[in-house]
Amino acid sequence: MTRLETIPMPVIALTARLFDQYYTRSQFENLFYHSGTAVESPGGNKVDTITHWLRAVNRDEPQTAFVTLGKLLEDFMEREVSTGSQYEKDRESLHALLGKYGLRYVTGGKIIRAASMAGSSTATLATILKQRDFPAVHDEFQRATENVETKPREAVSAAANILEAICKEYIVQHPHLSMPSKQDLSGVFGVVRKDLGFDPSAIEDDDLKAILGGLIATAGGIAALRTHASSAHAQGTSKRGYRLTPRHARLAIHAAHALVAFILETWEQHDGTT
Repeated sequence: MTRLETIPMPVIALTARLFDQYYTRSQFENLFYHSGTAVESPGGNKVDTITHWLRAVNRDEPQTAFVTLGKLLEDFMEREVSTGSQYEKDRESLHALLGKYGLRYVTGGKIIRAASMAGSSTATLATILKQRDFPAVHDEFQRATENVETKPREAVSAAANILEAICKEYIVQHPHLSMPSKQDLSGVFGVVRKDLGFDPSAIEDDDLKAILGGLIATAGGIAALRTHASSAHAQGTSKRGYRLTPRHARLAIHAAHALVAFILETWEQHDGTT
């Protein structure tokens, strides 16, 4: 079932006020006409025009209201401005207001629902990563969460990349380990799971054995999904039906994030840092 989501009125009001301040009428009308909306300008003063225009988008094009808003805000959100300027403060105010409604602007003129990636595995990993200095992992974490709604293939790729990146980081930081000749996810995860003792056969409790076995299988599944989905995308068609949607991407991301969080927590315990 399709869920129609429209632009919150406070967001419309703030957008109208900011556009009135930073754009001439011809400038913001040009932005509207390039946002993809078919709704015509309602006329009036600048604030009223922008307000009524966005309300009309909500009413007449609810399926694409967020798409229109994202494209409309792209110039305002991504323009280079001076640090500490009023413009920067106003832009942060809009970011904050979007966040209040569970929305987020991401680079490229896109509005996504931030709550879509607020699952416990992602939230836990986000907390752990704040305490660690892993630039590559942070980048892939960001790419996965930003692309899940609009580019699920890229989000799945990032989900596999973050798992691969954390395994490589573990190997690099432990001199007694050697990077495998094949540095794909299967290869590096194999080294890490052996060193951290991820061996279901060594566990007596059947429940924990099943969970750990599932995590190991999950790593293989995520790697395979990245490969097959990318292959399907390159060919333009998929014989195996890899037609990824946001829900598939969320499944891969939450699974990868749960496994990465478990690796990091086990790593800390293994090294005696907790």
